[in-house]
Amino acid sequence: MTGCSKEEIQVSDVAAQASRSNQAEATAQGVVRRSHEYIILSATDALPADLASKTAAANGKLTTELPGTGLAIATSTDPDFAAKASRISGVRSVIHDFSYQATTPSRPAKRRL
Repeated sequence: MTGCSKEEIQVSDVAAQASRSNQAEATAQGVVRRSHEYIILSATDALPADLASKTAAANGKLTTELPGTGLAIATSTDPDFAAKASRISGVRSVIHDFSYQATTPSRPAKRRL
């Protein structure tokens, strides 16, 4: 069984992460960065109190809260939103939302014996 724990997640620098995200968008097939959508990761399994108004103060709009997961989705056209929202007390990090379309690996032709 695999999974991730809070100890495995290490986000040290939002700017460096954003740079890596841009590289991934440019080089990885199937990865599409959603330009105005962000994932807010809480420092715990609970979201910070009054996250909607704090997100609005960072020039964003909270669109989805996932109770018990410490995750929320927000939108913003402010290019500095991730940095601003990362400063909200109780927020661990803010990253661009993305989608990924995996492809089926090609299989070698069957051999007949």
